[in-house]
Amino acid sequence: MEFADVVKERRSVRAYLDKEVPDDVVYELLEYGRLAPSAGNIQPWVFIVSRDKEIRDKLVNATFRGIDENTEPHYWLQQAPILITICSDRDRVYAKYKERGQAIFQYLDIGATIENISLGAVAHGLGTCWIGSFSPTKTAEILGVPSYLEPVSILSLGYPDPAEPVRKRALREKSQAIFWEKFS
Repeated sequence: MEFADVVKERRSVRAYLDKEVPDDVVYELLEYGRLAPSAGNIQPWVFIVSRDKEIRDKLVNATFRGIDENTEPHYWLQQAPILITICSDRDRVYAKYKERGQAIFQYLDIGATIENISLGAVAHGLGTCWIGSFSPTKTAEILGVPSYLEPVSILSLGYPDPAEPVRKRALREKSQAIFWEKFS
């Protein structure tokens, strides 16, 4: 698959087949994530791969739709055979970049690693969805995450269900997002 096609085909997948993803493919995708750029080459990411249904169900219950924990969980996530929780090592970031690193750089770094994994997934015929609306506290408790790590995102991974209609992404016009030399 050409890289341009991979980028154009990437979607947020919310319906998955009941089909296991081979370990070697998961390791390859995590390697893509590990190869992402990071501020000062700090590489703050830690990946926790959850295949166990009981753990995945608990993680789903730590998610929420909307802006607060008073909304229902993302129940569709229960279909995904794998949930990858991506954490940031706050101490690694702070040691080099102090507060600015913790406020900005670590999240940019995690975003880059998630994008690498998501694009790699498309190239393997897999789908992902990047979840940010979840309780980091509950997630850390479920996964036994130490206090110096911050759960930043949960990424679903699996084979997309072809019966689920592909959602068209509404993209902003290029003229609203791209400028040369100065904002105009």
